[in-house]
Amino acid sequence: MNLTYATKGYLSNTKTNDVGDYDINTSVNELKNYDVKTNTAKLHINKAALFVNTDDKTTTYGTVDKAFTSDI
Repeated sequence: MNLTYATKGYLSNTKTNDVGDYDINTSVNELKNYDVKTNTAKLHINKAALFVNTDDKTTTYGTVDKAFTSDI
């Protein structure tokens, strides 16, 4: 028996799929002695955490402001 899984819009060979829900569809090759029924499952991708740390800066009145910097 061969099982095949497919998700519309989801690329399993990349780490850059968008957040959201994707259907998981299963297909089975024809089995002579069975009446095969499959269901549709869901794959849910959650948002990843991203922290931005902005550096403190000081300036003196009347001078040009320094560039703001951050680390991710």
